[in-house]
Amino acid sequence: MKGIDYTVGSIHRLLFRTAIPMLLASLVNVITQLANVFFMGHTSQSVLYVLSLYIPVSFVMIAIIEAMQLSVQVAVARSRAGGSRAFTQLFTHMMGSAMLLAIVTGGMVMLLTPCFPGFIGCLTRLDPCLHCT
Repeated sequence: MKGIDYTVGSIHRLLFRTAIPMLLASLVNVITQLANVFFMGHTSQSVLYVLSLYIPVSFVMIAIIEAMQLSVQVAVARSRAGGSRAFTQLFTHMMGSAMLLAIVTGGMVMLLTPCFPGFIGCLTRLDPCLHCT
């Protein structure tokens, strides 16, 4: 695979060659979230309550995803310059951090779910078909 040599050529052309794939990746995330909002908005009226809760969370998630993508791209680029051992260590560290984050987030959701029985009650009042069994 041929890499980009950043020491030769026009800096503007090199920046565009680097920025365009990053921009496309970011646009995919934003378009996906907007498509979710679009389809949720064209459902029944009872979904509007859930939609009003979902929109702020989805845009916070976009910001977190963008920050993680950028930091991973920088970290991978720096570790590839350091050799394969540095890349392996980085990969192991990032996978461990991701697993820890997933476990902590899942645990928090499981522990906090009983604290919000009123939320489920609001949903069942909006749509009687949404009942807990």
